[in-house]
Amino acid sequence: MPNKVPAAGRLYRQVTSAVVINAGVGIFFSVAFFLVFIPQHFECYRRKSIAGLSPWLLLFGGVSFVFAFYNVLLMDIGTLGACHGDEVYDPEAFNCIAVFSPILQQALPALTGYPTWYIWFHLYCPDVLWRTHLFSLSMFLGITGLGGVISLYVLFLRNQELIHYVGTIWGIIATVTNFIMWFPQIETTLRLKSRGALSVSTLVATVISDILFTMYLTTMANQHWSVWMPQVPDAFQQMLLLGILWHYGDLSSEKPNPIYTPLLSSTSLYGQHPLKMHASSHSYQSNC
Repeated sequence: MPNKVPAAGRLYRQVTSAVVINAGVGIFFSVAFFLVFIPQHFECYRRKSIAGLSPWLLLFGGVSFVFAFYNVLLMDIGTLGACHGDEVYDPEAFNCIAVFSPILQQALPALTGYPTWYIWFHLYCPDVLWRTHLFSLSMFLGITGLGGVISLYVLFLRNQELIHYVGTIWGIIATVTNFIMWFPQIETTLRLKSRGALSVSTLVATVISDILFTMYLTTMANQHWSVWMPQVPDAFQQMLLLGILWHYGDLSSEKPNPIYTPLLSSTSLYGQHPLKMHASSHSYQSNC
């Protein structure tokens, strides 16, 4: 009968392994993705406006965010045995942190990401966009709520093949919505020729985080392609948006910006371009 490995020796092997690095990097990205969206909240609060932000960015971005969380939850639920110990994992803290990090990396940023931007739309949405805002918010709550119910039901069935299948579908939905979510924002920015209340700091930080996070998921976390794929179109389209802002000379947060209301397509109601409005014109901004 082989001798059992002493607990101290087993712990030493685990602590000096790549698991520790993986756990540390996982925590870093969890905090980083939480912080990158804070400048956008500050920008909306400072301006008391959601100028230049597309409500469709919130809808598609929010759906992508939540379904990416559902995806990684279903894909990684089986690895959580590392937190209490099973036939595969030893009950060791570093193992628990390492396998739980991908779930935390999707859940924690939701507190500052696209879903919570709806707060600023609710506070500063102009009357002409109120119905659009309500439709976008209702669609977001309905789609993500349905996805959540299905995810819980699948987990309740404990069919690993079904869990993996549904998780892959959620990853595809997250990727598709992530791919299209920036197009409405790019169209809005092109039409206004200004970033408005869109935070350049958030864009830059998110691009860097997306690139590094994709490298982490593919090389260290060894995640399924459906987990890391949503980061790819997100980074490319935000780089395109930054290029547009650079073209218009609107990358500096110190540059005076004449747009303080998210006119979007509503400007056509008045037949005027927002930058050509007379200074004495009434502001369209009003609390919803």
